Amino acid sequence: MKKLLCLLTGLIALSFTTANAQWSQIGYMVTSANDTAKGSHQFRGFGTTMYCATAKGLYQSGDNGNTWNDLTYTAGVTAGRDIYSVFKASNGHVFAGSDNRMFKSTDGGSTWTWISNLPDSATYYDVVEQGSNMLVSMAKGSAYGVFYSADFGSTWTAATGITSNVRSFFADGTTLYLGGTANGVYKSTDNGQTWTIAGTGFPASAGIWNVMRSGTKLFANSVSGVGLFESSDNGATWTATAASTFTGFCQVFSITQSGPMMLASNDGACNPGGLSSIRMSSDGGVTWSNFLTGTTTPNYYPVLGRNALGTSFFTKKGNGAEAYRYELTTAIAEKSVDTEPFTIFPNPAKTLLNITGNENQQTVQYALYNLYGAVIKSGTFKGSNYTMDVNGFAAGYYVLKLQSDEQHTTLKVVIQ
Repeated sequence: MKKLLCLLTGLIALSFTTANAQWSQIGYMVTSANDTAKGSHQFRGFGTTMYCATAKGLYQSGDNGNTWNDLTYTAGVTAGRDIYSVFKASNGHVFAGSDNRMFKSTDGGSTWTWISNLPDSATYYDVVEQGSNMLVSMAKGSAYGVFYSADFGSTWTAATGITSNVRSFFADGTTLYLGGTANGVYKSTDNGQTWTIAGTGFPASAGIWNVMRSGTKLFANSVSGVGLFESSDNGATWTATAASTFTGFCQVFSITQSGPMMLASNDGACNPGGLSSIRMSSDGGVTWSNFLTGTTTPNYYPVLGRNALGTSFFTKKGNGAEAYRYELTTAIAEKSVDTEPFTIFPNPAKTLLNITGNENQQTVQYALYNLYGAVIKSGTFKGSNYTMDVNGFAAGYYVLKLQSDEQHTTLKVVIQ
């Protein structure tokens, strides 16, 4: 009998079928004055709701982007405002940062109030919740910084350590990262109250806007034309990623990920003819492929995002009205249960997932991963049948990897 192969206990490399990947055009974002939204800044998903922050206000979708409702542009204190950022807090309040003020809604976006104890006439690039604090990043002329609130926006305090213009937050467990346009990346370990420069390796005026994690690496994108950077030591040192792909004067506008699948939108010398304006990597940023099949080229796509479950990517085209969605679940290679050595049922599962193999199997190792690549549950069982308790797991898509002495398979699991 062959030696039993051990399952990886970290990130697995899922198999993706990208040759026929298609972005589908989804619903238009139009104000009640029939003015089409352009200049999008941010896509974010919370629960079953998607938000898109645009130059024509904040839009909301309850059907994964098929239809959109303008929440802010035509009425009240938010009328006419360019919305840069959005976040739905744990208490249900929705925060929206504009080119002038920060706003809050306590009724799901039906009505809004101006948060008057934050600086006025400032641009609020991002808002996030970390630990007990809400945080905003902002710029007002040559002044910039981060403010935090421990009472969902009733009072605010200026954070310390910010010495350059800043853009988007990234929460990595108990650590916060923040793009710094001049100094690279900032880091905070006290819920955003104090900040320090995170590591070395960035050129001067790197223009970093976003930070994200994929597996063991952090990634940071530069909009000033110096490409994409990575760190394998939690931000202590940074190096250029895939320099042959993100080459020359290369602006990387936005990055996002779901599991091992990363997307980067780029323009400049790294986007010849506008034919590679969205790139995809599924091997930790080592190699990148064109991921724009199904959309009109040439053009560029300056904003990327995903829904809360990580099952759909979203983008908008330049300053145009066209929004697109890519269904990640169609890209996960699914095995036929008729030909695989293992079958699972019921799928979708609510509390229990049954795994059935053939009678000749001895010890089977299993690992259940979420779409971020994290192991949710792992172990071994003997024999041809096993029942896995999935009660209490978050609803969404998962990947189950099973391996015995001579057989292995990867299956998609849906938990309701």
